[in-house]
Amino acid sequence: MPSKLDVFLIIGINQKLTIKEIIKKISSSSYLSIYNYINQLKDEKLIKKDKNYFYISKNTKSDELFSLVYFCFKNNIDYNKVILEKVSKYILTGYENDYLDTSIYNCKTIKKYNKYLSNAGIIYIESKKPLKVILIPSNFTNLLIKYFLNIVKNKKFNYNIENLDSKLEKEYSIFKKKQKNIISDQIKFVYTSLSLEGITLTLPQTEKLLKEDVSPNVPLYKDIQQTTDYKKAIDYLLKNKLNLENILVFHSIAMNSLNFGSGEFRSQNVKIKGNPNFSIPDYKELPTLLNNFEDKLISFFSKKQKIPEIIENASYLHNEFQRIHPFIDGNSRTSRAIFSIYLVKKNLPLINVPVGYFDIYMKQTKMSKVRNDLEFSNLMKLIVLKNLSDR
Repeated sequence: MPSKLDVFLIIGINQKLTIKEIIKKISSSSYLSIYNYINQLKDEKLIKKDKNYFYISKNTKSDELFSLVYFCFKNNIDYNKVILEKVSKYILTGYENDYLDTSIYNCKTIKKYNKYLSNAGIIYIESKKPLKVILIPSNFTNLLIKYFLNIVKNKKFNYNIENLDSKLEKEYSIFKKKQKNIISDQIKFVYTSLSLEGITLTLPQTEKLLKEDVSPNVPLYKDIQQTTDYKKAIDYLLKNKLNLENILVFHSIAMNSLNFGSGEFRSQNVKIKGNPNFSIPDYKELPTLLNNFEDKLISFFSKKQKIPEIIENASYLHNEFQRIHPFIDGNSRTSRAIFSIYLVKKNLPLINVPVGYFDIYMKQTKMSKVRNDLEFSNLMKLIVLKNLSDR
């Protein structure tokens, strides 16, 4: 059965639809339920009617709800199970305390919410006995409590995760016993990495494109091209040695759609759009900086390390390469590839940034005010732990 949010999303994506068109797009024969949902949405001033057509109202509430629903839709999260007032009240407790208040609802309800929210990367379950749940604060969680509770909150994420290194060792030992699914890993990695760069494809569209070669019906052809190019670039780096020469080849494949600069180190100075605090070295410094980077890369590969140290080294490489910023464009997606491919070469899986961690990750990378390798390393350890525990 369709839901009210299904109807709202269909109207929001398409704009100006008749009831018959809404029913057709939802693939439902339940005219009465659709009609009832439309009336509810009208009463709540979330949609309007113009003659026989329905469209989303232009007001704060409808804009907020569409942002919430579309975020879930794009990232393959079941919005009917997450965008609820009860969930917003549960999440609010994570803003007010170090841990979410798991006593707010009965055990069955909390277990259900934890499952949905953890899968989306909105919370992190630190321990099951006793149950300790940490909120991963983001623009999505901020907006959710604002929409339902009319409360404006902001919170810095607490990196003090109990026994993080030992948990990584434990989850890695479990991972080693399982069969890897590198194809699935690559698709999720490509999707999350490019979503951070503003590529508009949804996760289901990315899966169809890369698994079945079915191009989505989207107006931005470059989004499709960059997605397929990035997948080819990841394939190349997985099959070849991780060094500066191959990173350059990776960039030439991944950024094939650039008018100029793919596979070339920059010969001009650049800035991060929207972040004047991000310090980028002069292009004349690149030869020295890149030589030092490759020396570090070689030294990291030459040492035998435990899992926590491997992630610390990969985090350093990510941070260092991004701050060297050797390309005109594509530095962030290349830095993420270096991080994840380094881990693969050290027998870990291909790591993606869960959507719930996007905002925290961005604040530690190209939207950061100052460089903090320790804080970034701890974040990436938690992201690796999330990836391992989800398997």
